[in-house]
Amino acid sequence: MLISSKEIREHESHENSEKLALVKNILSANEHLPSTALRAEISASLNLECYLDLDDTPLEKSDLFVQLLKHDIIEDNADTYTRLLGCDWKTREHFIHNSRKFQEYMNSDLVKGDLDSLFLSNQVNIHIKNLITDNASEYIQDGTRKGLVQLVRFAIEHKRELSIDAIGKLVSSGVPTQDVVILLEHHLEILSKDAILAILQSLDGDYPKLASSARDKLEVPNTPANHALLKRLKHLDIVSAYNSKDNTIKVGKV
Repeated sequence: MLISSKEIREHESHENSEKLALVKNILSANEHLPSTALRAEISASLNLECYLDLDDTPLEKSDLFVQLLKHDIIEDNADTYTRLLGCDWKTREHFIHNSRKFQEYMNSDLVKGDLDSLFLSNQVNIHIKNLITDNASEYIQDGTRKGLVQLVRFAIEHKRELSIDAIGKLVSSGVPTQDVVILLEHHLEILSKDAILAILQSLDGDYPKLASSARDKLEVPNTPANHALLKRLKHLDIVSAYNSKDNTIKVGKV
């Protein structure tokens, strides 16, 4: 009968508490009412006077929360998304895609385990990815290595600048050294000599040799970012000369 009618009529005389109890039963009846859209539509027909308590909202791997969101049965806020942390990424991804407010309440606690999936997703709005990148320092501390790698790749691909604070935190997080050098290029002209040397000391390969006082001979990959770095280091009287050949740049110290 419910499948046929898709609504419950003549409910005005009933208390809101009774309606809430009925909605809870309807939403939990996934075996008899497998369609999430239908369960949400029937629930919406009761014209609830308040949002449904999240504890009364069954957690399942489906678009149920999205359907409830569309009918304004649950609130679009951090508490609702927190409830979804107990589900799979696909369910959360679909919710983010359909949420109108996610970027307003998004924080590192909500997405720290999903950074890699979020940046790889075609459903997640680019404005959300930009917002995370622009506030990378907040997300780096709790992010996984895979998540931070994807964040950095997105920043490089879309030419988004990361703050010096964020770059400093990335150095010890396992992000590829060459990606850090690319991100550093945006700040070379404004960074002091000591600040640049401090970052170089923490990188892999021959970069720490650039920051040492020894006149070591060294090599770095032949990339535009490394050319920009060495040009700046030569201006700071750290590097005397450098010559590129094939895939490497041979560097001489002052």
